Amino acid sequence: MSSARSAQRFRLIVILSLVAFMALGSTWVNMVIKRSAPPTPSPPRSEPDYHVENFNFIKMSPKGQPEYHIIGKKMIHHPKEDSLDIEQPVVKNLDEKKPPQTMRSDTALVEDDARKLHMFGNVHLDRPATPKEEAFHLTTSYLLVFPEDDTAQTDKPVTMTRGQSTMSGVGMFANNVTRELRLNSQVKVMLAPKQR
Repeated sequence: MSSARSAQRFRLIVILSLVAFMALGSTWVNMVIKRSAPPTPSPPRSEPDYHVENFNFIKMSPKGQPEYHIIGKKMIHHPKEDSLDIEQPVVKNLDEKKPPQTMRSDTALVEDDARKLHMFGNVHLDRPATPKEEAFHLTTSYLLVFPEDDTAQTDKPVTMTRGQSTMSGVGMFANNVTRELRLNSQVKVMLAPKQR
C-alpha cells in the first residue's frame, strides 16, 4: 500500500511539475513575442473629436493682451489635421495698436496652429472710418489671412471700397503693418474727387 501511495505521489509530482513548466514556458514565450513585436501605433482619428455650437473665443497675445475675438455658429475640431471648421465666423481685431476691423464669411478653416485662417464664401472685411481714414470695405469669395503677420491674400476676384473710391481686380495681397496693397490682374480703379 505504501508503494501504491508513493507511485501516486510520484505521478502527482510529475503532473504538477509538467503543468508548472508549461505555465512558465508559455509566460516566457509571451514575453519574447511582446518584446520582439514593434508597437502598433493607433491610426490618427479621422472623425472630429469635438464640436462647439454658438461659441465665443478671444485669442490672447503672449503678453496677455486680447488680439482678436472669434464668434461662430459652430466649430468642429479635426484631430488628424489639427484644424477647425467654423460656420458663420465673425473675426474682430482687438489689438489697440491696430485699427478696428471685422471679417465675416459663410465658413472658415483654421489650421497650422491658428497661423492660417481660410475664409470661404461671402467674405466681407470692414474697417470703420476714423478721424484719419475713411471707412474701408472688402468683398471676395475667398480670403487667406495670416493673423500673426497681419497679412491677407486671395487669388479670387475682389472689390474694395474706401470712402467713395472703389477698386476691383483678381488676386490681392494686403499687409496691414506696411500698409501695402497689391491687386494682381484685371484692375479697375474709380477714385472719388477729394473733398475741399
